[in-house]
Amino acid sequence: MKHLLSRMVRDLGFLAMILLFLYGAWHYGVRGDVRKFEQVQGVLSSPSELRLSMVVSYRSGPLVVERYEMNDFSGRSEVVYTVEGRNGIRATVHDTLRTVDVPAFFDKAKAEGVKELASKPPVRGANERYTIRVASSIAGVSGSHTFTFTSPGFWATKAGREYHIVLSKDKPVPDLLTLQGISRNDPRYLHLVEGFEAFGTPRFLDGKARARAAVLSRAHA
Repeated sequence: MKHLLSRMVRDLGFLAMILLFLYGAWHYGVRGDVRKFEQVQGVLSSPSELRLSMVVSYRSGPLVVERYEMNDFSGRSEVVYTVEGRNGIRATVHDTLRTVDVPAFFDKAKAEGVKELASKPPVRGANERYTIRVASSIAGVSGSHTFTFTSPGFWATKAGREYHIVLSKDKPVPDLLTLQGISRNDPRYLHLVEGFEAFGTPRFLDGKARARAAVLSRAHA
């Protein structure tokens, strides 16, 4: 009887250890993975919104403004182009996309530092002024960034260098003054403009070209 009782106590002890181990594994392992899975599912099921736009305004000439817009609402994408002539004639082209091209464009622009780009002072003689805006709202986290510039080709290759005078007390007198140069060229402005202009399906690009040509022809009429 005593031997049977001690065996039961020992078995209960083993059972308690197994239950304690299983609880620890659930609490620190499986439960954590389940929580992460639920968080990921929450993000995926949350409404998301991506908006990108480029507005080109003209100081003179037959056109007043061109607007390029890309939007994605929880996987439903669209692209819109609007052109307006100085005579008040306006044309709009709209296309619905069944691809991930808009999120891909947004991710590429973000990876290349679009939110770090600052507005640039106007370049003398420039006729076009570009305003680019990117905005997103994902899983309740929102943000936007807007900047303006002219002459993207100039900023890509002809902006030159910026020099800073550095004084060093540790160098001999002849080398007391040194100049440090930093390139001001930034091709990202030009890449963004070219990306907006080339974005869209062949059908959309063809419609955009025809709309622009129609407004220009009416402007010269």
